[in-house]
Amino acid sequence: MTGVPEDITGWADRIERAIGAMDGCPVAEAAVYQRVSSTQDAASRHAAGGRQVVVVASEQTRGRGRLGRRWEDGVGATLPMSVAIVTRLSGVQLAARAGLAALDACSDRLPASEVLIKWPNDIVVRSDGCDRKLAGVLIERRGGVAVIGVGINTRSMPACGGLCPIAFEDLGVVADRCDLAIGVLGRLGEWLCASDGAVRARWSESDAMVGTERAFDSGGGRIRGEVLGIDPLSSIRVRTDEGDRRIAVATARTAG
Repeated sequence: MTGVPEDITGWADRIERAIGAMDGCPVAEAAVYQRVSSTQDAASRHAAGGRQVVVVASEQTRGRGRLGRRWEDGVGATLPMSVAIVTRLSGVQLAARAGLAALDACSDRLPASEVLIKWPNDIVVRSDGCDRKLAGVLIERRGGVAVIGVGINTRSMPACGGLCPIAFEDLGVVADRCDLAIGVLGRLGEWLCASDGAVRARWSESDAMVGTERAFDSGGGRIRGEVLGIDPLSSIRVRTDEGDRRIAVATARTAG
């Protein structure tokens, strides 16, 4: 999608003022770009020396998602942001908390929509029994720094590669992308401090996979069946033709 570049000259100041007013915000500074190849790469560069920083861009030209998949961006059509932090949380713990932060930041602004989390890293909106992707989360480790990437669709985009995304605009909501970035940071600060029990409870409330037929690759084999429950910190319970199975989230991948 093309459009006129948005004036973002005040974003860094707005974000840093909001950071200063937050309790438990995981970063201390913001870097804002009009155009960048990847906010993940930019955040890694800024994090040299252990700096904890959020990078936000108006446009991202080479965004990526999980397993190296391309994340489609347009001029002003998405919010691409990355948060570089130093944390003792495991990759599994961090992924679950970052996913819930994105879920809550979107849900806060879409009270009339059913916003759900789809393991491992998608935020979807359910409408007429169909789940359409609104946002995604990516966790990368670089040295001692964890880089949390969040991409949120704000303006309508065409279907691509068989996927049918949804955006705030499609839901009748005009999203202020700077405000949305601040919302993600606030929610991330809350979830990074939350207990594992709270993470499990919130995930269970908004799990898009429970009750659906799914296939997972794990341990060299494929397991297919009805998802009975997901503990994002431990395992996925699946009812198969051979009986109930548990799949470790640390080694599982969705297979369709």
